[in-house]
Amino acid sequence: MAMSTDSQREKTKAFLRKQMVVTEKKKFSLQEFIHENQQKILISAIMVVTLLILIAGGVFVYQHFRVYTTYQVKWSAEINNMSAQTLVSFGNGVAVVGKDGVICYDQKGANQWSVPYDMKSPTAVVQGDYLLVYDRDGQNMVICGKDGKMGNVSTSYPVSRAEISAGGVVAAVLEDTKSSYISYYRNNGEKLEVEIQSPLATNGYPRSIGLSPNGQQLAVSYIGINGLDSSCRVDFYDFELGREMPNRIVSSFSYQESDTYIPVLVYTSNENAFGVGTNQLSFYSAANRTAIKETTVPVSGEIQKMFYNDNYLGLVVEEDAGMVLRVYHMNGSLQAELLQEEIYENYGFSGKQIFMYDDSRCRIVTFDGREKFFLDFVNGIRRMIPCGDGNSFYLTTMDMLQKITLK
Repeated sequence: MAMSTDSQREKTKAFLRKQMVVTEKKKFSLQEFIHENQQKILISAIMVVTLLILIAGGVFVYQHFRVYTTYQVKWSAEINNMSAQTLVSFGNGVAVVGKDGVICYDQKGANQWSVPYDMKSPTAVVQGDYLLVYDRDGQNMVICGKDGKMGNVSTSYPVSRAEISAGGVVAAVLEDTKSSYISYYRNNGEKLEVEIQSPLATNGYPRSIGLSPNGQQLAVSYIGINGLDSSCRVDFYDFELGREMPNRIVSSFSYQESDTYIPVLVYTSNENAFGVGTNQLSFYSAANRTAIKETTVPVSGEIQKMFYNDNYLGLVVEEDAGMVLRVYHMNGSLQAELLQEEIYENYGFSGKQIFMYDDSRCRIVTFDGREKFFLDFVNGIRRMIPCGDGNSFYLTTMDMLQKITLK
């Protein structure tokens, strides 16, 4: 009887051990589980991915077609005599430039630094982490970095135009009665030995200059003033690769046959520049720095407004059929063409949107003509520049600087 009981007990233990082994194998065999449920897992994954795509698409469509009707003020700073000052985007904030100095604010509205000076016609130029303020037709320039003033420049002759590179190198056009001089300066104000001297009677008047971000390339638009030849010419200088060429000129373009003048020259990158002429646009490719290539686009009608950023050039042109706003890529291709029922005082780009405003109203449209925002501003608008995500702006009223977000 005892032997029979022991035998049964051993059989029971053996059966339980077998069940434990089977259970443990099933519990920890992830590969076997995936294999057995492969189809269910695949269907679940497809459903999750589809849901995420639908959510992302919904957000995109909502943002793309959303119309804003008002705005929220993120912060404000009181500024005296705002009508005599201008506004430029600088660093991660904004700089207010006036006759008696420049003040820099960060994106939260905190006063970062200020630089006093005395200028009659201050003009601001920004490139990278550098801000240049020069006194047009005066002889003073101030160079600022992200932490404030870095150098002062006192020139021998009045400054008609100046540009600054992303490395802080300044190129300035200085003029006397017989010659023009394009002089270079370091970011601390020290004058470099590089200088271009052009007799006005033979080379013409330097109407505009464009400086590449690396500071090594310079484009100059000359207009003849001797009475016999008043045509326009654009010369491209390269101070690194053009050392073996006469006067370091690597390419030159004459506009005598097209009878156009180029009063605006701008480098938007080390490889791209553009010129706005009286009857044509010129887009220059400097991919080969010693052989600049030009693409021209004719302009019919009278140019009323011109605005640009690193990617796009915009023109408002008055033609026989009416006012037209055209947007060009920096390769010369047309990106948008919109009829304008009325002209605004100021225009600018915010992503692939165009914002336009005057003293009391602001309108924002997309490249395909959809209106995103229109509002009459009770306090008026002096200056407006984009920041952040395309729906945020810095703007100034009569005595206030504000950061706003569209709602």
